[in-house]
Amino acid sequence: MGVFSLKKYNVFAGVLGDIKLARFPVSISGCQDSENAHVMSELVSESGARASLVIAADEVHAKKLYEDYRLFDRNVYFYPARDMIFYSADVHGKAIMNERLTALRNLVSKKQVTIITTFGACMDRLIPLNMIQEKVINIYSDTLIEDTAELSARLVAVGYVRVTGVTGPGEFAIRGDIIDIFPVSEKVPVRIELFGDEIDSMRRFDAATQRSIENISEISIYPAAEIILDEARRIDGEEKIRADLKKLNEALRKNMKTQEAFRLKSAVEQFLNDVEYLGALASIESYITYFYDNTVSLIDYFDEESLIFMEEPERTVGAGKAVYTEFADSQSRRLEGGYVLPGQLNAVYPAEEIAERLANKRLVLISNLPQKLKITEKKSVKVKENYGMSARLMGGYTKNFLQLVSDIKSWKKKNYRIVIVSVSTARAERLRDDLDYNGITATIRDASLAAKPKEVVLVIGALSRGFEYPDAGLVVVSESDIFGTVRRKKSEYSAFSEFKGTSIGSFEDLKVGDYVVHENHGMGIYKGIEKIESGGALKDYIKIEYAGASNLYIP
Repeated sequence: MGVFSLKKYNVFAGVLGDIKLARFPVSISGCQDSENAHVMSELVSESGARASLVIAADEVHAKKLYEDYRLFDRNVYFYPARDMIFYSADVHGKAIMNERLTALRNLVSKKQVTIITTFGACMDRLIPLNMIQEKVINIYSDTLIEDTAELSARLVAVGYVRVTGVTGPGEFAIRGDIIDIFPVSEKVPVRIELFGDEIDSMRRFDAATQRSIENISEISIYPAAEIILDEARRIDGEEKIRADLKKLNEALRKNMKTQEAFRLKSAVEQFLNDVEYLGALASIESYITYFYDNTVSLIDYFDEESLIFMEEPERTVGAGKAVYTEFADSQSRRLEGGYVLPGQLNAVYPAEEIAERLANKRLVLISNLPQKLKITEKKSVKVKENYGMSARLMGGYTKNFLQLVSDIKSWKKKNYRIVIVSVSTARAERLRDDLDYNGITATIRDASLAAKPKEVVLVIGALSRGFEYPDAGLVVVSESDIFGTVRRKKSEYSAFSEFKGTSIGSFEDLKVGDYVVHENHGMGIYKGIEKIESGGALKDYIKIEYAGASNLYIP
């Protein structure tokens, strides 16, 4: 039980009890931003879930959640969505794929892991996880490598590219008795030196300097592609593609769209040649339904021992529907223009289907206000229980350190556990000395060690914003709460300077109908103050209206 523990908090204990009794879906309200990351990490830890998936509305929220989550649990990975409309095999596309594969590799191999992603990423069609596991190449110090050509073929089959010298993930090189492989899930490549067909040495090395880093006795090489093709599957998929190509090509020519027909045939033939003769799997994701009948979603990679969290479910499912609508509209136009085949329109799952699947999972909804899982306009999944947490985000102390000192003394009188998060040991030591100068004793220690009531603890890490749980007797202060966040200096001249907004000191400065900009959700219209019941009590919330009649409530 570490410094961030909520184990003795009654509401948290209730949620944990429902999880252990498999009463899903369960809902938690009253939390937002960094509080969400904290509550989810504590539930994962206390429930003993082997794996967990966290779903956010979009990449901005997912990345912010990922950065906060890392303070509480380092076994967390970000899984970005593919851009199926503009996807290409450029540097950015490869970086996205490597990040996705790293997350999947850790899902397969680690005892406990959390993956944070977006609803859009859950809509991607994937091959079953067991097919990825079957293609892992394990090499041990006593492995015999009788034929380097055979090893080369195996590596190419799982997406690796042969080069003269490895420089990045997904590459390998064979020069005589030296084999260099840069696994997609590793930060550095591995060099295997042979003596005949036996392995003489195996070590990690720096690709830039060629210097050895450490000797190893084994290495697991995970696929460098999300879609893996053996010869039989490739031939079968090619036949389906050619059948669709012939049918669509004839239809386009019949309608006098010869340019579109030529464009389509050229693009598809180039793709098939690259796959057959070069083993190139770039852009194959959009053709997945031609090669695999039994595709799955990322959520299907999480079994009955896993937990799935969804942040702000109404907004998140709505974002998924918007992504699918954009994809479907774009692909329909591209189909008419001779850019894609009919099967490529099914490269992602509809948002409603993913929401339906989530309803049957071990699902925990977490949001500021109580919400249901809304699948369609007429169909919602009712939660088994909603738990209201008493939580609030920390206010800032910029240029007012004495106010922090005063608040700490007040929290100590209330028997709070007080945790301050600092980005480095040196800064934590300076902060400890400043607190000591003001009559407050603080200790620097590992976050895994429990804190006692009235104790002030400094831990090393990063957190976007602190928070307080009055009923749990816990307060967490981030360094950005104390010193503020560092922002880039803006240019003195801007083309939009005449439209620059005005900062407000209080919501009382606002009038109903004013346009406001939320730092995470963007521009909306201020609609006043509403009283809403949350956590068993009426609270005041600022109401902001967005396009599509969606509303944001801010405590």
